[in-house]
Amino acid sequence: MRGFRFLLHIFSLFRIDDGMNIGDLKRGTRAVVTAVKAPPLWRERLRALGIERGGEISLLKRFPRGRTYLVAAAGSTVALGREVAECVLVRTL
Repeated sequence: MRGFRFLLHIFSLFRIDDGMNIGDLKRGTRAVVTAVKAPPLWRERLRALGIERGGEISLLKRFPRGRTYLVAAAGSTVALGREVAECVLVRTL
């Protein structure tokens, strides 16, 4: 559990409250990624999954308690945890 708390702390350092993030989207909403404010390792992983600046995404489903989000990006479906989803800033289309 100690490692998990450390990761949450790292995410809080990169999180910015300016703008809208994936967690603010409503189901079925299409959006463009404006920035990814996450640690470098997570940015690389998100880029590999098709979530990068300028890319189009769509929120498919929000699971109970808002802990997980199902997102369509670059022709694939990706499940993101709340901490990661809050690091991806978006603008609706």
